[in-house]
Amino acid sequence: MKKTLLTILILSILVLSGCRERQNIPIEKKPPIIEVIDEILADTTFNQKKHTKHFEQYISFWKKVFQTDPSITYVYYRNTNEILGKLKTRNGKTKEEQKKIDLMILDSIHTANGIKMPAKKRKRTYGIITGRLQKTTHAIEQSYKYLSMILYELKKANLPPSLALLPFIESSFNINVTSWAGAVGLWQFIESTGKHYGLVINDSIDQRLSPEHSTIAACKFIKENLNKFQKYPLIGFTAYNTGPNSEYFNDLDSLGQYKTILKMGFAPKHYFTSFIAAIRTFEEMWVQ
Repeated sequence: MKKTLLTILILSILVLSGCRERQNIPIEKKPPIIEVIDEILADTTFNQKKHTKHFEQYISFWKKVFQTDPSITYVYYRNTNEILGKLKTRNGKTKEEQKKIDLMILDSIHTANGIKMPAKKRKRTYGIITGRLQKTTHAIEQSYKYLSMILYELKKANLPPSLALLPFIESSFNINVTSWAGAVGLWQFIESTGKHYGLVINDSIDQRLSPEHSTIAACKFIKENLNKFQKYPLIGFTAYNTGPNSEYFNDLDSLGQYKTILKMGFAPKHYFTSFIAAIRTFEEMWVQ
């Protein structure tokens, strides 16, 4: 009886260790985190020295947001992301009180520019966004746990190393986060997309919460999108946010990738530029 139990225990350990080896990088193959980050930041597939004027303006905007303290809130012009002003802390104010303050700021900006317009149109023209330095710092710290594994899977899929920083804008490297749309985990898969790319999602298990499983699924999704839009790599990248069959892409051949992105809604329009801003912010802020 004792021998039987011992045999079962040994077999269980061997099976479990085998599963770990399939899911994780073998220990002897794990490079130091400095080497991993150097390889990620050296990749210029997406992070080119200079993009179009509008894109560089958006990238600068997101860098400022990522590196600004949460006590600062910016007022910006939606069409160009030009920052027009800022106000100190919104803490301790009700939504109604803050709304009045926000409208007063927008009114002062309009008055300074000799512009008068209805409140509804005014809200569509200008936006307000709060600094994310605290969230950025935490995301960078969290990323050290996962970058080696993500880079390993990207290499296996023959994908650009810089994509290892995509979870920065997806989840802030928080494996337990759930979005308002029901997207879950490091790579923010909704249930249908997760299942489509091989993740087990049911009442007892949700592999979107597994960094290894979700990374493998994300690599499949990204690779499929980049292959579909080979002529337009920025669209292939943005399709991770919009889905590959978005109506945004209907006029892609006539407009080209830059103009197509500029005509999108706020989130997809800023998806690529916020990613580049995340790479550049990571480069400036990560601690060796």
